Amino acid sequence: MANYCIFGVNGAMIKLSKSEDQKNKFLHKYDPAVAKEISDAQYLAASQDTLTLYLEEDVVKEMSNQTYDSNRPDETDSERDARWKETFEEELNYQKYKVGHYVDFTSDAPAEWVAYKNNLYSVNVDNVTFPIESFQKWFNSQSGFSQLTMWELP
Repeated sequence: MANYCIFGVNGAMIKLSKSEDQKNKFLHKYDPAVAKEISDAQYLAASQDTLTLYLEEDVVKEMSNQTYDSNRPDETDSERDARWKETFEEELNYQKYKVGHYVDFTSDAPAEWVAYKNNLYSVNVDNVTFPIESFQKWFNSQSGFSQLTMWELP
């Protein structure tokens, strides 16, 4: 099975797809857009937000993501921990909004996205142990949680 990354006209990554059918739906929805086949490793890293893909002169390029990085200059450990928690909460709330909007306003929302939404609402930020690599990677690693990612959201 092929993996695809959907890019906007500016070369920015818009969506990821594991199927030809979903790829075509995304291309139609985001017209004009371009789809490029990517490797399993690229798909996994991009879907977990540890890697950003972009299109430059028709070539897929990679850029590493470090949202939950180490201490910044003049930052104490407690300030870093507070920043990580705040970033995590922002990402959680963003996903609750996006997935909730999709599920709540799609009359036949797929059960897998309803489950994803329920998983999001079950997260207790105070129980998260930092550091993590990315919100999405952490989310998908939780026992019983959905393996979908925001990059696949219709």
